[in-house]
Amino acid sequence: AFPGLFSLGYRCQADVHAALLAARAALAAGNLPAAIAHLTRAAEREAGLIAAYIEPPRVHHPTLQCLGHLLLLANRTADAEHAFEADLREYPDNGFSLTGLRDAARARGAPEPELAHLERRLRR
Repeated sequence: AFPGLFSLGYRCQADVHAALLAARAALAAGNLPAAIAHLTRAAEREAGLIAAYIEPPRVHHPTLQCLGHLLLLANRTADAEHAFEADLREYPDNGFSLTGLRDAARARGAPEPELAHLERRLRR
């Protein structure tokens, strides 16, 4: 057997991709709550993979960004903000997560100075 193929890292990566696939299927079926649950699981499992920088990335699909956008669709703005902020901790100044964070802040009625700050971060 090939022990490397069965290591914990590969199992974890397979779990992430299986959860992403299940989220896409749930979303295609119109089941937003199930898609969010699957993406939450994918993001949790992906966190176990991020131990060191590697090219290409182990997971090509930005799970936290996707989760944040689905949470916005579900009008769960606070949860969406948390997902985007978590992604920004891993990938500072990521434009997609900054845009999502700005949209979530706008959706919750954030004050204008906060929105202006997010707009400035986006323009950098």
